[in-house]
Amino acid sequence: MDLITPFFLPVVRPPDKKISNTLAYYNDLQAQGVKVVAASPSPGSPLEIMIEKSDVLHPEPHEDEPVSTVFAMTSGFVSHQLGDIVLRVWTGDFDAITKMPDGPPRANRIIFGSLEPESIKVAIKKQIETLDDAILAESWTEAGKGPLPAREDLEAAFLQRFIDGDAEIFVDAGAPLGEASLTPATTNAPVVRLTLETFFDPAGPSPPVAVAPEDLIDNALRPRQLLKFAGHPLLRAISGPIQIHFLSRFLIWDNTPGVFDYMPLANTEVTLLAGPDLTNLPNIGITPDVEVATATSNAAGFIDLIAPPLPARALIHFRYATSGRTFGTRTYTEDVETNAHKARLHLNPSFENAKDYRAKYEAQKSYKDFTNDLADHEDDEKYGADRGNMGAYEKVLQPIALDLGKEIVPPITHRDLMRHIVAFEDCYKADTVPPNSKTFNLLVEGDSWLNYPFAFNDIYGHLDQIIWAKKKPDITYNRLPLQHYGDRSDQMFFANSPNADRQWTHTLDFLSEYKIDLILASSGGNDMAEPGIGAADKTLPDAYFADGYFDPFAAKGVLDPQLMATAEKLMRRSFAVLLKNHRWYSYFNPSVILKDEAAMWVLLEPLLVQLGKDFGPSNLVQQAKSPQEIGTKVIANFPDTFSPGSPEDLLIQAVFDPIGFGQRYIDVRTNWKILLDEATLRQIPVISHTYGYPLFNEEPTSVLGLGVKGRAGPWFNNRFKEAKISDRRIQKICLKAILDRFVTAVLNPLKAQYSLFDYVDIRNLNSAIDLWRDEMHLRGSGFRKIAEKVYEKIVANPKLSHFFVS
Repeated sequence: MDLITPFFLPVVRPPDKKISNTLAYYNDLQAQGVKVVAASPSPGSPLEIMIEKSDVLHPEPHEDEPVSTVFAMTSGFVSHQLGDIVLRVWTGDFDAITKMPDGPPRANRIIFGSLEPESIKVAIKKQIETLDDAILAESWTEAGKGPLPAREDLEAAFLQRFIDGDAEIFVDAGAPLGEASLTPATTNAPVVRLTLETFFDPAGPSPPVAVAPEDLIDNALRPRQLLKFAGHPLLRAISGPIQIHFLSRFLIWDNTPGVFDYMPLANTEVTLLAGPDLTNLPNIGITPDVEVATATSNAAGFIDLIAPPLPARALIHFRYATSGRTFGTRTYTEDVETNAHKARLHLNPSFENAKDYRAKYEAQKSYKDFTNDLADHEDDEKYGADRGNMGAYEKVLQPIALDLGKEIVPPITHRDLMRHIVAFEDCYKADTVPPNSKTFNLLVEGDSWLNYPFAFNDIYGHLDQIIWAKKKPDITYNRLPLQHYGDRSDQMFFANSPNADRQWTHTLDFLSEYKIDLILASSGGNDMAEPGIGAADKTLPDAYFADGYFDPFAAKGVLDPQLMATAEKLMRRSFAVLLKNHRWYSYFNPSVILKDEAAMWVLLEPLLVQLGKDFGPSNLVQQAKSPQEIGTKVIANFPDTFSPGSPEDLLIQAVFDPIGFGQRYIDVRTNWKILLDEATLRQIPVISHTYGYPLFNEEPTSVLGLGVKGRAGPWFNNRFKEAKISDRRIQKICLKAILDRFVTAVLNPLKAQYSLFDYVDIRNLNSAIDLWRDEMHLRGSGFRKIAEKVYEKIVANPKLSHFFVS
């Protein structure tokens, strides 16, 4: 089903769907002498359209319609007023008409003037003949004409009411409305003329706003309709040459903290560039690239330039000579350009352009290059620069929905998030930029809890919906989502030099360019859960994998030294290396003798008993079926904090390497400080959250999206088994301790040090098995609950509360 509303130009209709060569179709009409001329007395005035050889008929299957026929440009209600046909655009079609990004409102009322009266009657009579009896009867009753006559009389009465301006009729897009009127001086080639005038009629008492009819012709063409109008004579006609006198002002962005506004582009050369002549094409957004003229702005940013004649529909924009110059705090390394528009726009009746043009540095361009490069090197990224995670499939928007049982949700790629970033920067290149006091700008950085790749069904996606619903109507909401699942804190916040091409380099770029009101960050979970060398990782040879995971003892002295050094680096950052009875921990601590499962049970069982609490069934079969029971009892009975030397401490120290375990939190806290120091310098509040206790699901994640190899996880369960820790009570106690230590060793010290930092403690918010999608991630309902808590924290902040309704 074609969901795009057909759009018909008022004369010389688009070809039938069966006709594939539209240019040949229109060229054939031109070869028969059909000529269309269109002009406005001044920009924005009614469009006067003249058609020579107007008696030429359309080819089959519309051979009964001459090219002088005027068609309804959209569906809507048609009326006859003072000799003109007025089309009141149907709501659905109004929504389908593209608004000029920097122009007036879309037209919702179209006036066709100078139609031949008798042809109107013929065309409308055909429309009336399709009406139901009930509609005709209602019209008769409204007119108070007594008993209902025959159908033929009802139709005649309705037609008369229409001609008298007392009734309107709904027509579909493309319905004939009549023919243009013959001009007085016609010879062997009949010539007709009509006028086209468009308005936006607002609701209420406000007067209508005149809309340039050319806007409707150029912009009601939806993407799937474009090719039907390639070469249309009316598009060709409205692209006649115009000469523009530019008395324009040029502005450039000042990113000085506390300013974040446009300043005049003083004493700087600007170059006018024009794109291809769109005479025979619809608006397809070709970027202007031909230099037409140059001028130098004065101290106030103005130019006085009479440009050579340009096709009215040609796209134009200006390039600023900014390379090597400093504006605000930024020294530009390249020239920047304004947005493009058609040459005919922004003209007064004297064909003068007094528009304010804006251009600025756009951080998303280099950030997109960075993420694309990550995606291109996804297979070897962590073995090389290790800058973060990104898949090649994420470079494109994903149009396909995956059937996940109860849910049908499309996978979300980084390119989907990039649309939000582009929209953010587009807001600051628009003709009207909202004041700083009326914008709420959110920067997001984090891991999978802010970027779980299903239909924005994570904390960010749900918080985004809440903010849209709760912000005040006059507040502009922009967001910079830089988060990506799988990223560690060092990949987010560390850059070993100012020029390093890392995530933090680009985050700083955004922070330096815009007023950011809030940073939402989620970081540290992957530092603890990092797999190091995953079971499915085959970058290293298969011969060195035993029991599904890498065996460094088999590889040492045999594997290429460079690969071995890489393997050691990956093992050192893993979760597994923190477990004292894991093969990788033993590799770096040769004096450690690994225990089998029975020996580990002999070591750990007395420590578990010494706790003196019920943590669920001890039978392994029951445990496998009872993650809810065990998880609930662990949360209830194992304390959030405990003293050195306590039974709780002895159990944790028997499982984890105390030095490596503690150092991991120090490293995360150190990386967090990089962000918080920068936020403090800029006086930006930062809000984070704890993670939920991952005690209720032991499964790997479901498919992350097209192109992902296999499935991720489990992140902890397999590592415990490799360390011969099979009792799920001990596993879940350790997992709770990891999350509690993250609060006491990372979040609480940071909150004490940085007054602008706060977090939401949601450890106990999602303690039910049905809220967890896999071992480490919640379902949408669980993420929604966290988003609501984060929003409560946002509106409680006096620096942010004024953006939202109470």
